[in-house]
Amino acid sequence: MTLPENPVKILLHVSYFGDEEVATLQEIATVYGDHQIDCVRSEEEALKLAPDIDVLMGRITPAICLAAPKLRWVQADGAGMDKALTPELVTREEITVTNMAGLYAVQVSEHAWALLLALARGIGTTAVHQQEGLWKQPTVV
Repeated sequence: MTLPENPVKILLHVSYFGDEEVATLQEIATVYGDHQIDCVRSEEEALKLAPDIDVLMGRITPAICLAAPKLRWVQADGAGMDKALTPELVTREEITVTNMAGLYAVQVSEHAWALLLALARGIGTTAVHQQEGLWKQPTVV
């Protein structure tokens, strides 16, 4: 499928996607027919493409945002935006800024409780004893 004259240009700035994931995203973009996805792993690569992008996803830096005059949407790949939200970015009313806040809240809280219970029941000590062939009762907090 050929792209229209003015596709929505999405820049995905991530280091944790492999070639297979990038290819899948690019294939999905062609389903809509009006999206172009470029994936870069470094800020230098992102800065080269920034002047033409409409959407920036992944690792957000002020330099990339400032180099993207057509930018309309910024999607961070984490909850924290404190390093990316500069006065120059937040005063641009045409830009929508979103993040992943709350995405893993339940899982993180469940994990915290699991760690607390493991600590209280002495699971770490028990695991060490097991590897040493000892069957001692752990000290319970």
